[in-house]
Amino acid sequence: MLERIAQRIVDQTTDILDYPMSITDEHGIIVGCTDSKRLGTIHCASIDVLKKDQIVHFDEAYAKSFVNVLPGVAAPIYFNERAIGVLGIVGNPEDVNNYTKLVKSHVEMLCYESFYQESAILEAKKHDTLIHHLLHTPSTSTDRIEQYANMIGFDLYQRRCCILIEFHPSSQTNPLTWTHDHHVMQEYLNAHVLDDDQDLLTLLTLDRWLLLKTTHLDDVYKNKSFHYQIHRFQEHLLEQYQITCQISIGPLGQSVSGIQESFESAERTLTAGKHSNELNKIYHYSDWSIALPLLLDQLHPYLEKRLHDNLSNLFDDPKFNTLSTTFLSYCHHNMNLSKTARALYLHRNSLVYRLQKIKDITGLDLDQFEDCILLYVALRAKGSPVHSQKNDEKITRE
Repeated sequence: MLERIAQRIVDQTTDILDYPMSITDEHGIIVGCTDSKRLGTIHCASIDVLKKDQIVHFDEAYAKSFVNVLPGVAAPIYFNERAIGVLGIVGNPEDVNNYTKLVKSHVEMLCYESFYQESAILEAKKHDTLIHHLLHTPSTSTDRIEQYANMIGFDLYQRRCCILIEFHPSSQTNPLTWTHDHHVMQEYLNAHVLDDDQDLLTLLTLDRWLLLKTTHLDDVYKNKSFHYQIHRFQEHLLEQYQITCQISIGPLGQSVSGIQESFESAERTLTAGKHSNELNKIYHYSDWSIALPLLLDQLHPYLEKRLHDNLSNLFDDPKFNTLSTTFLSYCHHNMNLSKTARALYLHRNSLVYRLQKIKDITGLDLDQFEDCILLYVALRAKGSPVHSQKNDEKITRE
């Protein structure tokens, strides 16, 4: 560890201290030095310092008795109560002595900081590896995953759900700070949302994260504290970074297969939720509001093709957008002509004319509920926009 950070410590500290420095490892090899020519050479005096296990002063005469040793003060560097190297400050021992303990403490603190950072990175990599295998290993081949999970202390049989978080940066988001912002957002979630040591957070892509949330409730969706923290996270993103996010929650599951099912449900839920065109919302797999988009997402290709072929005349009509949006508004208002006409700012006769035109093109009877269902499913499967006030105003102008 010391050899990886020694030169950086020397460079940063020398700029402040204005005295040359060197750091040697536990074998007396210089791994950080103001004079780069000395890197990799043996510093015999450091071996002596490690043997004596104390701060040693080297005056001019004493330094000359060694090869590659300069006047100054040398002190052992400790990590976990073990000497791992030696700090040397070059100069008149009387002048540099006052700095020795301070710089030594600073170096030891940086060693601990580096250790904890590397430990956190390794911990994250362990979790990333586990989640990668959880999501991509067939549920029939889970023995190695279970062994690995046990090895890193992850209990696969606790009840948990998969939560997907997808970010949507605005045009005001600075792409140059995106990586740093990721780190800050992770810290926020770790501090406010991950309240169990079995909770895991990992990045699937830069814009999509996965949270494995442990819960003792029948449904994490009913956890008011969790909901509050998730909403606060969304508000925090918007206020601090001008970023919106969509969040989908899968069902509770246990074991490898349960987590995989929860993840697949969360993915489908997120895809369905996007059809609502609301960028700052939480979607739950059991929400009735996304049941229809989920159904459309799972529509059998054969049925989808049949619907498309049977309604190709409508899809190819020059007024398709106006007719489809009119019909969806008609459905939204429970097939009530008066309410639909008012919503579209149309004369009732104009609405009847449009609906009649749809009947003539498709051959469907829009007075029949079953025919309306078929046309509604076909239009939504094709990707016609969900009913909204904005769409009403648009088709009124047309």
